Amino acid sequence: MRGHVWRRALLGAAVLCLLWPGGSRAQNDRVRSLPAVRTGTPPVIDGRLDDACWAEAPVATDFIDPLTDRPAQDQTVARLLYDERAIYVGIYAYDSQPTAIVARQRKDQVRFSGEDTVAFSIDPYGTHRFEDRNFFTVNPLGTKYARLAGGRAEKAEWIGIWEAAAQRTQEGWTVEMRIPWEMLSYPKPNGPVTMRINFDRYQQRTGERSWWSNVGVQERYEYDGLWTNVEPPPPAEELNLMPYVYFGGRERLRWNNLVGRAGLDLRYRSRRDLTILATVNPDFENVEQAVESIDFSYGARYVPDRRPFFQEGRDYFPFWFYSRSVEQVDGGLKAFGRLGPRWNLGLLTTYERGGPLTFISKLQFSPTKTSGASFGYGGQFDGVGSYHLASVGGGGRLGNFYSTGHLITVRERSLDGKVQAASEGRVEIGYQGKRGGILASAEHFDDHYPIRFTYRPFDGYRELEGWVWWDLEWRRGPVRSLFGWFGGRTARFLNGDPFRRAIEAFWSLRFRNDVAVRLTRSWERFEAFPNEGGYDLSLSLRDSDRYTNASAGFVWGRRQDLPYRAVRLNGNLRVGNLNLGVELNFVEHAGSNYQHTATLSYDITEALSLGGRMVWQKSGRNFYLALRRSGYAGVDFYLILGDPNAESFQQRLIGKIVLSL
Repeated sequence: MRGHVWRRALLGAAVLCLLWPGGSRAQNDRVRSLPAVRTGTPPVIDGRLDDACWAEAPVATDFIDPLTDRPAQDQTVARLLYDERAIYVGIYAYDSQPTAIVARQRKDQVRFSGEDTVAFSIDPYGTHRFEDRNFFTVNPLGTKYARLAGGRAEKAEWIGIWEAAAQRTQEGWTVEMRIPWEMLSYPKPNGPVTMRINFDRYQQRTGERSWWSNVGVQERYEYDGLWTNVEPPPPAEELNLMPYVYFGGRERLRWNNLVGRAGLDLRYRSRRDLTILATVNPDFENVEQAVESIDFSYGARYVPDRRPFFQEGRDYFPFWFYSRSVEQVDGGLKAFGRLGPRWNLGLLTTYERGGPLTFISKLQFSPTKTSGASFGYGGQFDGVGSYHLASVGGGGRLGNFYSTGHLITVRERSLDGKVQAASEGRVEIGYQGKRGGILASAEHFDDHYPIRFTYRPFDGYRELEGWVWWDLEWRRGPVRSLFGWFGGRTARFLNGDPFRRAIEAFWSLRFRNDVAVRLTRSWERFEAFPNEGGYDLSLSLRDSDRYTNASAGFVWGRRQDLPYRAVRLNGNLRVGNLNLGVELNFVEHAGSNYQHTATLSYDITEALSLGGRMVWQKSGRNFYLALRRSGYAGVDFYLILGDPNAESFQQRLIGKIVLSL
């Protein structure tokens, strides 16, 4: 009876989340605007800002540090132009200590970390949602990273070919960008329109992120600036074909065991902002997947998916879809995009010869700037029955307060007519301020929850959870930031027996000299083990530098009523174009276990590189080497020795060519 009461309470709370009015206390004087100016002579993209057209461009200046709500210590000046083909961005990032500018990343489409950057963002539909924003980020070396609305795979022709260049000066550094309209999704214009835009800058030396139109520390996109009276060209129609072929030897590289495979990816974008993606016989075998950790876990671990077919348009699909559970795909089809200013849609189906047919969908509605609702469905059909999952979710924010909730029902029918049904629900409410926040949540899972394409480590419980967190930053002094949280959860099985309880505290202290110390203290009870928990302490040197750094971590405590100890040692080194990385993991718990990883990459040219990875663990040793030309426009090719995802070394040599038509 109590389980029914719990489900009804969650249902009522979730409905309130869906009906949350949303809205924001927008301050009109906080939202800046920039008039659209068309240029007849576009700039040469060399990073110099000396073209005559920049003198006619409107200027975005007086950047704000949202931490202090005051003008940034070192100011930035941005200019914006456009024509029928592209958007042009010019930025001057002034710096009072130009010799302290940090620039490390040389390869495009790799997320920046711990270095100076400037960015231009545009939300053509004005939805104020992160997934509908396009970010174009450049560092002082002219290295580019684009994050496009909906999510894109990493092939350059699918992301779009855009240009950027940067120059160092005695007063800082400058950037020019050329962003083709065809890269963007936007509504078909019926005259001049207004789009949401912004400029931001990160300065590694001070830790300051400044914005032209101040969105605040929480990055509230309803405060984005306005780009008024824009007359974009009609949306372009695009068709990209990417056939591939690979060939090589297996089984000790004997020539009488040659293998070959071919496949095709197709991507089509209509003028109505709908993208269709099809794959036939995709090559997932040679995609380097993430390696599952050997750290102790009571339940199944979540491991991210790097396969390009599932990366493309990922923001249009339900949160519960765990694509790594779809292991084999012989054919797949996706359709996703916007159905209007407030609606978007995602459809996906995959087929496996002799296996199941999988279908995933999501319809999302955004009634206000800060609220939304979504409806999802997933089905899987094979020769032994069918599986159906339906979901409804949503949430909203009013000022600094927010709420979210979802309900999911699953139904599995076997060939003999036997039906298994279950449901789950979760609601969360919270407050997010400038320097911290608080959240509370409630969750319910039915027993014997059938799982096909979702990630669920446990079922058959109900849980209450609460957390307080803080995020403090300082622009001067020896301490850069202090981040942490404190809270806990209590959960019981549906029959009332204890399932798990935990209290946890975490602190992360980062110093101005790029040293970081992190500590977690936990007190836990898991089912029959009442004295669980322990400490997790780590020290990092050159914490913000992903290429040259070192860290050590130590874990000690109890798990399953036995002593538990673990040591993690990490190091990365860059010497010229050579990057080396080592990660050592030792675990002692009812016996010993280990997992060691070493990585190597050498950039021969901007697009051509030699790389590899070795994974050495108790269950086996594996390594692979690859010579690859990828990440840039044109023909991609790979020469791969070994299997990137096997548990032990495979004696095979594969050559692969990917064309873009």
